[in-house]
Parts: sequence; C-alpha cells; structure tokens
Amino acid sequence: MRAIGRFGWKCQEASLVNFSAGAYLNEMGITNPLNPKENLSNGRNVSQFDQIPDPEDKVDPKDSDNQDHPFGDDVKAFTRFLRSTKAPPRDFSLSGTSDVQQGEKLFRNNETLGCAICHQPDFTTPKAGTPIQALYAEDKSSPGSDLGTVPQALGDKIIHPYSDFLLHDIGTGDGIAQTQHAQRPARGTERLQKAPAETLTREGVARVQARPLPGARRTLSDEPGLDQRTINTIRTAPLWGLRVRPQLLHDGSALTIDEAIRKHKGQSEEVTKKYLKLVADHPEQARQLIAFLNSL
Repeated sequence: MRAIGRFGWKCQEASLVNFSAGAYLNEMGITNPLNPKENLSNGRNVSQFDQIPDPEDKVDPKDSDNQDHPFGDDVKAFTRFLRSTKAPPRDFSLSGTSDVQQGEKLFRNNETLGCAICHQPDFTTPKAGTPIQALYAEDKSSPGSDLGTVPQALGDKIIHPYSDFLLHDIGTGDGIAQTQHAQRPARGTERLQKAPAETLTREGVARVQARPLPGARRTLSDEPGLDQRTINTIRTAPLWGLRVRPQLLHDGSALTIDEAIRKHKGQSEEVTKKYLKLVADHPEQARQLIAFLNSL
C-alpha cells in the first residue's frame, strides 16, 4: 500500500479524484491522465478498436488549475459533483421517538452488542486550512488532489457515518485481493514513498499482480513474500442512508437489516452472537435496535 485508501468496497482508492478516475476507466471505458491506458479484455489489448487518442478525458491548457493538477477536466468536474452531494439526513419523524432513542443506546453500547466498534457513529473532520498531504514523497506539485487544504465548508464538522472506513473480514468477502486497480498499479507509484517492511507485515498489506494466461484467462497472484489477508475483507459500509437501501451488504445479498446482521461472521462473529441472544432473550430491545437503524 502506498497511500491510505478509504474509498471503494476494498478501500482501494485514496481520494475522490482517484475514485472518479477509476470509475471513468473501469465503468465507462474513458481513459484519463491518471489512467491513460485502456483496460485489457481477458488479457488482450483492445486499444486498436478505439479510434480516439488516449487519454480521452482532455486537460484544458487554458485552465490555470491544470498547471499543477492535470487530472482530466471531466474527472475533476465529476469529483466536484461528488464532493457537493450531501450526506443523507436522519428520518426526523422517527429519530425523536422513544424506541429509536433506546435502540441508539443499544447500538452505541459496545459491551452489550459491539456494532459501534466498526460502525463508528461520530467523527470530527480536520480544521479548515489543514494541508492535504502530498501522496508523493518528493514531488510536492502533485498532491493527488485538486484541493490543497481542507476547505471551510468541510472543516471542523461533526459527521455521523457509522463506519471506521477500514477493511474487515466479516465472512461476506468477495475473494478478491486488491489494494489498487487489479489491472495495474496507479500511474506514478514508482515515485511514492515506500511503506516500511514491518508495517506491511503488521497490517497484512498485499500487493497483487494480474497476469493473462493461455486461453484468454486471467489470474490474480500475490507478490513473493506477502500474504493476501485482504482477499476476504470488505470496507465497513457507512450506515447513513440505510433506510432507503433496498439491498444490503456489498453484494446486495441481504434484503432486511436483520438478515444483514445475521450474515456477519468472521471478525464480527461475537457481535452477531450477542445480537441473536438479544433477539431470543429481549425481543423488545431487538425491535428498538432495528427501529434505530431504520431511522438512519
């Protein structure tokens, strides 16, 4: 890992700019300065079928902002749109009720349940003006973001995402070891400051390579000496806006909150056991807990 990732199901993106650039390439097939090459198709180069020169997302040379941060005009516009979206509010008609208030107390009590260990309810953002550190060790002109400091609108704010934005193995993993795009490392990673070997070992960081095989197949393999403990881990899903989601978990396999909780295994096994005991011994409290979650 070369930078701290917080975006994407596998925490594979370190910033919204990277997230947007990756979505442009992987979801829409639009190359951009951060991802200037077309993806492979089952290990085969298909760039000859695209007549538009890469990168397809152009950089306006007249835009002074592009002198230091040539991320692609569309990618930057999309990133600004994402930043302007508002966190979904609570259902205020429910949040003041006794059931929801009691359910919130249960949720926050880590001795009773433990949900809030990973689904952390509260965060305070850095103060406005805090520098956004450069991703590159020496190249201070390429910070990896088109924001130099935390803006006033986002600084020193209390937010309630109900997530720690970290990877955990809760038994619902997808079997994919990924700490960056599966196709290749991000452009420019050779200039990034390397994490110490002891940090990689302690945190279980896996660097993964994708290679084409005969028969147009692809395989993921770890680099020698590193394990793949990220293979079944998934980022803790933020719970704000939970009430409007028709399908839950990273793969949409749960249709109710109760079903989603019951599917939590692995690192969350003990929390699931506490929840099942609550359902069996104190069904009224379990109902209050679900009422709280349905207010988010």
